Amino acid sequence: MTSTLEERTLYIGIDESNHGRDNEVHAAVFSYDRRDISESFFVKPKSSLKRRQAFGKVQERGLDYSFILIPKSMREKFQDYGLKGAIVASVLQNIDIKDIQNIQIYLDGDWKQKELEDAKKYSAVVLGIDPSRINLKARRRADMTTRIVHYAQCVATYLYRENSVQDLDKDKHRRQIYFPESYFSFCHKKPRKPTEQHHNIRPLNNQRILH
Repeated sequence: MTSTLEERTLYIGIDESNHGRDNEVHAAVFSYDRRDISESFFVKPKSSLKRRQAFGKVQERGLDYSFILIPKSMREKFQDYGLKGAIVASVLQNIDIKDIQNIQIYLDGDWKQKELEDAKKYSAVVLGIDPSRINLKARRRADMTTRIVHYAQCVATYLYRENSVQDLDKDKHRRQIYFPESYFSFCHKKPRKPTEQHHNIRPLNNQRILH
């Protein structure tokens, strides 16, 4: 994906599939095209053919994506301690933000103000930028009304429904769940820091999402 001098805002849609069960898939889709935040009515792909076609459309558009897997054990342990914010930060790992002035993130579902604040704070840590450059918007049913969130939903659903966990483990677009070091100081009750062995957590690597 390439950008011009005029393309100073990166638009990101984030959504999930398999919510509440083991190995939730949370996907992010990236675009410089403002038209991808347009609103309309989008139908979720239900059949295998429709899911493959929807995923193919994202690829045809040249939109990059990333995703993470959330084990059920991790959700149960950390859902009350900023996990939603950590998920957002995780799918943003290794973005090349050169020449990008602002980042607009569109989220599906109901988000509390504290959850949005956490997501912004953690994302700023991961990206190494001032939080003022990040703007988050959450909306119920955004996967059916906002184009880029719909794309993220299509990617997440395709990855979950049409691939095995073994395949996803090998996918170059996969990121590992990443909690910024400062995350633990934000918790009123500090849980024991999980190990990579048990929860597949690792620091940033050098792989880039956007090219």
